[in-house]
Amino acid sequence: MEEQLAKKDGEAKQDLAADHNRLAIRALETGPDPETAEFHYLQALKYEPDSATLHYNLGVLYDEFLDDRAQARNYYEGALACNPNYADAHTALCELCIDEDSQEEALEHAHKALELKPENSRNLNNLGCILVKFEKDYPKAIPLFEKAIDAQPANTVALSNLADAYVQTGQPEEAASIYEEAMSLEPKNALYCYQYAQIQRHYFQDLEMAETYYKKAIGLEPGELALYRSLRSMYAFDLHDDQKAVETLEAAAKQFPDDAALLLEIAGIYDYQLGDFQQAKDCYERVVALHPENRTAWTALGVVSAEMLKDYERGLEAYLQVLELEPANLHANLNLGHLYFYRYQDPEQALGYYEQALSLMKGSAEEQVYGGEMYLSLGILYEQYLKDRYRAMEFYEKSIEIGNEELAKRKLLALYEEDLRIH
Repeated sequence: MEEQLAKKDGEAKQDLAADHNRLAIRALETGPDPETAEFHYLQALKYEPDSATLHYNLGVLYDEFLDDRAQARNYYEGALACNPNYADAHTALCELCIDEDSQEEALEHAHKALELKPENSRNLNNLGCILVKFEKDYPKAIPLFEKAIDAQPANTVALSNLADAYVQTGQPEEAASIYEEAMSLEPKNALYCYQYAQIQRHYFQDLEMAETYYKKAIGLEPGELALYRSLRSMYAFDLHDDQKAVETLEAAAKQFPDDAALLLEIAGIYDYQLGDFQQAKDCYERVVALHPENRTAWTALGVVSAEMLKDYERGLEAYLQVLELEPANLHANLNLGHLYFYRYQDPEQALGYYEQALSLMKGSAEEQVYGGEMYLSLGILYEQYLKDRYRAMEFYEKSIEIGNEELAKRKLLALYEEDLRIH
C-alpha cells in the first residue's frame, strides 16, 4: 500500500513538473516572458529536483534570455550532475567557456559532447571556434565548420564562421558564396549582409554591390553605428564622394543624436572636405550644447565662426570658453590675440594673450608651426602701437628665422632703411 501511494505521489509530482515545464516553454514562445518562464521552471524543479532536462532548460533561460551567465553555468552543471552524459549540457558549457576564454575547459566539454554525439552540428561548430579563437588556426577549423554544415545545412552560425575562415585563408570567392547561402536562410540578418558587403568592397571592388548590402544591413539594424561608418568609409575613400559620406553619417546621427564623436566627424567633413562652414558650425554648436566641456568642439567652433563665417562675437565666446576649460591652451591664447589685435583693434588685450601664447610655445615643436605668424603680429604691435622699434625688429627677425614670413622681411627692411636715413 505504501509503495502504491509513493508511486502515485511520484507520478503526481512528475505531472506537475511537466505542466510547469510546458507553461515555461509557452511563456518563452508567446512572449517571450522570461520572468514567467523562470517561475514555472523553478516550480517544476521543486517537483523534480533530479531532472537533468529541467536544469538544462533553466540554464538556457539564464543564458539566452536573462543574461546571467553565472546562473546559467550553475544549472548546466546541475544537469550534468543529474546526467553526466547529457551532451547538450556539455555543448552549452563549452560555449560559455569559449566566451570566458577558458580553452582547456571548453575543449573538455566539446570532446565529451563529440564522444556522445559525433555528428552534432552545434558542437562541431564549437570545435572550429576553439581553433579559431585560441589558436588562430583557420585551415584546421574549416573542415569542422564544413562538417557542421553537412550535419545541419541550415546552421547559419556555422555558415558564417566558415565564410570568415575562408576570408582569413584568402578564399574570398568561397566566402561570398557561403554568405549568399546564409542570407538565403536568414535574409534579415544584418551581420551577413554587412560581411557580404565587406567582401564585395575589399576583395572584388564591386562598390555598387557593396553599397546595396551596406544599405540593406543598415535598414535591418539602424541602431548599429559601425554599419554607417563602413558605408561612409567607402563613399569617402573608394568613391571620393564626401557629400554621400556626410549624408550617411547624418542618417546615423538621427539614431545617435547625442554622440559627440559622430557629430564632430560630420562637422569635420563639412568643414574640411565640403567647405560648408555654416553646416560645420551648426554641428559644433550641437556638440557644445550636449557637452559643454568639449574643448575640441569649442576650438573648432571658434575657428569656423571667426575665421570662416566672420562671426567674431561667437568666435570670441568660443575661444574664451576654451580658456575657461583649459587656461594654458596655446591655440585659444593665440587666436584670441589675433582676434583682439586684428578685429577689435585692442592691442592691450591682444598683447596679454600673445604673451601667454609665447610662454606656452617657446622652445616647443609648435613654435616652428605657429611662431612665424605670432612673432610677426608681435612685431607689428610693438612697432605701430607701443612705438618700440627695436623690440619690433627683434620680433620681425624671429618671424623670419622661424617662418620666413615675407611681410616680416619687408617691415624689417623698412625699419633698417629708416635707421639709415636717421643716421
